[in-house]
Amino acid sequence: MVAAPTSGALAMKHVSTAGTLLLYQFIGVLVLGLALDALGFMSELAVLPLLLCNLVVAYHLGKAAQALGRSRWLYTLAAGLPPAAIAVCILLYSSAWARTMDQR
Repeated sequence: MVAAPTSGALAMKHVSTAGTLLLYQFIGVLVLGLALDALGFMSELAVLPLLLCNLVVAYHLGKAAQALGRSRWLYTLAAGLPPAAIAVCILLYSSAWARTMDQR
């Protein structure tokens, strides 16, 4: 029987997934913006996929906050915009790391 992951480990899993998705999201939007600009379209159109992809990041950050015993919806809503998602990701990562170290 497999033991359930601890709250710190579960939060760390969700935060690392969100951080990886944030990185891929910004690289993808940069490439998409450059491609749109090269094709003669408005490069600002690349912001729309950024906002849509950020919903997945906000979901994972909300799950990490829930695993740490914090308000899931507050952190999900706060991470709704990409700059705030970076701040929430850093905050939750440090909390998850501290909780993981305390459990050892």
